[in-house]
Amino acid sequence: MSAYLCPGKKEKPISSALLGELGISVEEAYSEPHCMARVAEAVQKENGDIVCHLPFASTVEAQQWGVAVSISGLDNSLLPGESIASNPGELLERLAGWQLESGPVADVLSAIHILAGRGRKAVLNLQGPFSVLGLLLPPRELLKSFRKSPGLLEEACRIITGQLAEYAGRAAACGAAMISYSDSFLSPGMLSPAVYERICAPAVLQAVQAVAASSGGIPVHICTRSMWLLRDRPGTEIIQQEVADTTYGEAVLSAVPLEDGSRIVVNGCMLRSAAYIKSGKISLLKILK
Repeated sequence: MSAYLCPGKKEKPISSALLGELGISVEEAYSEPHCMARVAEAVQKENGDIVCHLPFASTVEAQQWGVAVSISGLDNSLLPGESIASNPGELLERLAGWQLESGPVADVLSAIHILAGRGRKAVLNLQGPFSVLGLLLPPRELLKSFRKSPGLLEEACRIITGQLAEYAGRAAACGAAMISYSDSFLSPGMLSPAVYERICAPAVLQAVQAVAASSGGIPVHICTRSMWLLRDRPGTEIIQQEVADTTYGEAVLSAVPLEDGSRIVVNGCMLRSAAYIKSGKISLLKILK
């Protein structure tokens, strides 16, 4: 079996052939809950997976705040349009609270509820605050803001984190079996170590804490592209657990809660949830009080 190394993209994007077999349009696959659930089940079966992943795009959170999207004619992926603000100050004026009963996040939550009702193990793919900011603001302006207006950026992260935690909590209430958290906008070398230490790592840690606290004890998986910000972070500890010869998805679902009830798993890539673990271990992040 293949190792669960991060491929950096979906292994099997939603193909036109698959949608044709299901009689579902691309638009319906992204916006109609029953169609979303059917596509998720079909992809699960095609991948030989134990879990269904939703949503199929990393733009949903930004869409909820007004970012327009278009469908790529190459691979049926969603392409984000223009940012909703030109700077952090303007963005703060537009970061109104979500209404989880409407919009793209409501469609995802409904699809998760449908899958849970069918006995499926649904995974909510959740984007972290910096990935969301990278769509709400022009990327170049976001990078400049780390230096020019860090206070405004931190406030934006705080607001976004609160909404993400509420979204994760609602997904758990709808029957999600796992939250898969990713904040892949940031990568080593983009900013100075001092900025990472002062702004990025604390914001990501706060986001992970908030999502885990809101998720009712279901596993929260942190992708390898996000985990590097938390590695060896003061106030954290890595706890290893032995697992049976099983797939990565199954191992994460069966992770034993730590003393505080959390199950924050940090050592693999959820895009490879159907791959088998070779090490016999998974790693959990313990956040010290």
